[in-house]
This record gives sequence, C-alpha cells and structure tokens, in this order.
Amino acid sequence: MLKQTLQPDIKELTMLANKTENPAYVGQKAASGFRLAFMLVTTLFFLWGLSYGLLDVLNKHFQEVL
Repeated sequence: MLKQTLQPDIKELTMLANKTENPAYVGQKAASGFRLAFMLVTTLFFLWGLSYGLLDVLNKHFQEVL
C-alpha cells in the first residue's frame, strides 16, 4: 500500500503538463500586441526621420522660388 502512494500517476502528470496555466505558455498571446505596437512606433519614427531629413531640402527650394 505504501509503494502505491509513492509512485506518481502518469495521467495526472500529463493533465497538469497540458494545462494552459503552465508557466511555459503564459504570455504568448500578449506578444502579438507588443509586436503591433513596436511596428507602429518604428514606422512613425521612420516617417518622422524622413520628413525631418527632407525639410532642409524643401526649405532651400522654397527659398529659391520666393
């Protein structure tokens, strides 16, 4: 009787490992939100840098026209 209580139940261990609360699976859905935010910030930063770089060139041409 004592030997039977010391051995783990394989079915119970498998069910525990397959639970969604398993720490290995926590936070995987949140990564998509961070990916979207990162892409948005990166795109906006690129557009800001591009427009800021073109500002001097456009300003020079506008001054020549005036």
